[in-house]
Formats: sequence, structure tokens, C-alpha cells
Amino acid sequence: MEKESFINITDTYNKSNITLVEAIQTVPVIQRKEGLVITFSDSENNWRIYQFRDDLSQFSNEDLWVDLYDFTPYIKGLEKRVRRIRKESTTINKSINSRITWEIL
Repeated sequence: MEKESFINITDTYNKSNITLVEAIQTVPVIQRKEGLVITFSDSENNWRIYQFRDDLSQFSNEDLWVDLYDFTPYIKGLEKRVRRIRKESTTINKSINSRITWEIL
């Protein structure tokens, strides 16, 4: 039997209004694998989607499931890049301005 890469817990197992822990516990042992993505309807009737990114011995650890709807890590990474680019841009502008001032004098 081939293991699924994506499981809709709500549809496949008729479970909705559940937590991440309940969704994880619903996955049959035979279907568990690294990189597995699950989706389910949570207690607020919102669709959630998570990916497991660790060793199978840690499958039940909810902290090792990544919320694929959470863009915070990507946004923080972009903020750091923007700050770095602004800093580099400021340094370049200062250098250009000092050269322009020098040439005018």
C-alpha cells in the first residue's frame, strides 16, 4: 500500500471541528511519513493545513507540524532583507552624494 502525501482528515475520516492534535491522532500509523500534509476543519470551522517535518518517532509532537497558512516566517525574512537593502542603499547614496559634493567644490 502506497502512503499518501496529502490527507484530508475531515473528508476521509468524517472528522470536523477538531484540533491539530486530534487530526494527527487520526492519521493511521501505516499512512504516517515525513513530509505528510494534512488538512482539516478546525473548531471555528476554518480549514487548516499542516506539514510534518521531522523524524517519524516524533509524529505525534504537534510542535513539529508546520502551519502552511502561517506566512510569518517568510514575512520576517523579507523584513530583514528590506532592512539590509535600505541600509546598503543609504550607504550607496551617501557615497554618491559625497562624490557629487566633492566634484561641485
